[in-house]
Amino acid sequence: MEALYVELSWLPARGGPPFRRRIFRSDALGAARDRFRFDLGEVPAREAGDEIRLRVLRSPSSRPCLSVIRWLRDEVDADRLAEAATRAWRVELDHEVRDARLAPATGALEVAIPPAPKGTVLGVSFGVWGRASAPVAFEVAAAGRTLARREVAPADSERWHELRVPFDELPRGGGGLQLIASLGAGDSRGPVLPLWSEVRQIGPRRRSSKPDILLVSIDTLRADRMSVYGAERPTTPRLAEWAARRAVVFDDTVAQATWTLPSHASMFTGLDAFRHAAVHTEALAATVPLLAEILRAEGYRTEAVTGAGFLDPRYGLHRGFDRYRYWSGVWSGPQEIEDGTRRALSALDEDRDRPLFLFFHTYDVHPPLRPHEPWFSRWSRFPPDWWVLSETIEGELGDRREERHRFMRFPPRKSNERSPLPAGSEALLFDLYDSGVASADEHVGRILERLREQGRDENTLVIVTSDHGESLGEHELAGHGNLYEDNTRVPLLVALPGGRGAGTRRGTQVRLIDLLPTVLEVAGARVPEGIDGRSLMPVLDEREPEGERTALTYSGWLGLSVRTAGRDKFLFWDGVGPGRSSRDRLFDLRADPSELADQLPGHADRARRERDALRWLARSSGLRLRLPGAATELRIAAPWITPDRVKWLSAPDDETRWEEGSGVRVPGGGTGRERVLLLRVPGAQLEPLRIMESGPSGPGVPLEIVLDLAALRAGGRIAVERRDGGLVLVARRSGSPQVALAAEISWQGDVGPGGADPARDDDELRRQLGALGYLK
Repeated sequence: MEALYVELSWLPARGGPPFRRRIFRSDALGAARDRFRFDLGEVPAREAGDEIRLRVLRSPSSRPCLSVIRWLRDEVDADRLAEAATRAWRVELDHEVRDARLAPATGALEVAIPPAPKGTVLGVSFGVWGRASAPVAFEVAAAGRTLARREVAPADSERWHELRVPFDELPRGGGGLQLIASLGAGDSRGPVLPLWSEVRQIGPRRRSSKPDILLVSIDTLRADRMSVYGAERPTTPRLAEWAARRAVVFDDTVAQATWTLPSHASMFTGLDAFRHAAVHTEALAATVPLLAEILRAEGYRTEAVTGAGFLDPRYGLHRGFDRYRYWSGVWSGPQEIEDGTRRALSALDEDRDRPLFLFFHTYDVHPPLRPHEPWFSRWSRFPPDWWVLSETIEGELGDRREERHRFMRFPPRKSNERSPLPAGSEALLFDLYDSGVASADEHVGRILERLREQGRDENTLVIVTSDHGESLGEHELAGHGNLYEDNTRVPLLVALPGGRGAGTRRGTQVRLIDLLPTVLEVAGARVPEGIDGRSLMPVLDEREPEGERTALTYSGWLGLSVRTAGRDKFLFWDGVGPGRSSRDRLFDLRADPSELADQLPGHADRARRERDALRWLARSSGLRLRLPGAATELRIAAPWITPDRVKWLSAPDDETRWEEGSGVRVPGGGTGRERVLLLRVPGAQLEPLRIMESGPSGPGVPLEIVLDLAALRAGGRIAVERRDGGLVLVARRSGSPQVALAAEISWQGDVGPGGADPARDDDELRRQLGALGYLK
């Protein structure tokens, strides 16, 4: 049995990065007539002169057979298209994701007309996927009579449109709407698919027993730089005024991760970051229920307006939203937050027949740090001529190896012209950052004011928070992703329907994972079993004693922060390699809020007990690799295995380590010690794992193992035994001699693998993440 890899690359004639898709088959090679289908729907702007390259490989490292194809004809499978028309799809047009149905090639799509009060207008959404070369006509009819019609010109393809029909014009006596679309004549490049999206009621708002819900996430916002939390500058006057009238302020809120994707995933799932496993740059697993999915099932209208980056819909957090609008550009000024605020206000202005859940997210505070006016000029002695990003330097800090950073300034929108920030300019960092906080306060204040103008704030649950903070030179660090307080502590302001508790504060330590159960309790929905968060209602009602919530913050690169309710904070590193014990830390936040004095040397036994009790990696999902001790060493490698993906499940040692170019080296020596590792996987399709034995005569022949993750998740196991000829793959048998077992692979955890990192295949997303400082 041989593995077969077929990879297609699409090279645009005008230049730019290639589009790549790979198909993997583990069955034997077929005849020459075998066909491999590639979904080309995401290929951007197909044009004459584009080049297609096809590689066929028997293994990822084998020499390819290269074929250059100069011409390609798209094929549309009629049977698949007919089946696709029977169900709704998640469709993205012009950076907005909605549910949509394919328009039938002939006939009409029948839609029932729900009852509605007098004065209601029906809004019917539609769009065109693909580049049409002729107008596409959309028609709304009932009882054989056309009620509304519009032609979408080719220039207006690939975006959403809406027709509105007054309810009073609908025929009496029941019946439904007929939605009809027809393509004009023309020679389009590739498939052109007319789409019908939602039919919604616009008109007098019905009273609902369920409250509206507004969740605001201001990315990268430190609590201590907000005047509502005691900052000297008046950075958040609008939030302070609103909180005094409407909200409860939580003084001690801890994020479960310190960068955008995993922290929002915890916010939307109620799971600690190490459990939902979206802790690297791959999409969240589709099997994990999200807040918007639950609320939509409860009858909520769900809308999101986000700044994208790691909230791009391809990272999986868009699930459950009726409309998911995201910013697609890079950050060159105030356009992102202004566009997002306008869309959020529009969502509030549209009267609905259902309660609304609106999620609003902005990167306005996020690096690159830039001057926001008029606040920057009001507070700073520096001219508004520079923006600031940070870059990483590897260096020694004390007795441990850790990242250091330095700040780089550059002229606006010219990040390639960077130079180190001059000495004595440290105050500029806080001036730039604080002006961003004030800008976000102004825009969020407009959204909160609109709620009050509409008289809806009395029956709306409002939550204002952030996913993580930002280091501005503390601990010689910049940016986020570390586990210190300036990264882990975030603001949280909660306004309950009816204003209960308004103008008060709570000192209890709480977590972002507590938001999902809180929202669901207020909405009257069932809270999923097995989540890590707990509702904040007992804290809001002052029924919960102090000191009951331990906060865990996880970094896939660094390890775990454990913040006890008594304000002791442990930092546990969980990677392989030497010097492990020197990387653990213990801080007393009551006496040392800046985390400068490590208390671990005097409390090593306590730290060991705390680590053993938590067993956080035993509650994580991934490949479980059991390695019984033997006389010869093993080397374990794969293109997807990186040092941050290898974690300890058994007691760690300093001999097992990562070696660049070789993977994980597990020592031999015949000690009989068993080692158990957790490998975090980057997606559902993995290139083979390679295990190689090294003895006195040198390295052996690598054994390649194709990983069937579905079979492993169903309880399957893979065993590798030592035999005279080297390592062999076998089925586990009762009575197999344990001394011959070299490795055993199984799946651990209740969360399956996520999707791939979308930025690998998307140049636009790479540019956006680069502008945010995540990619070089």
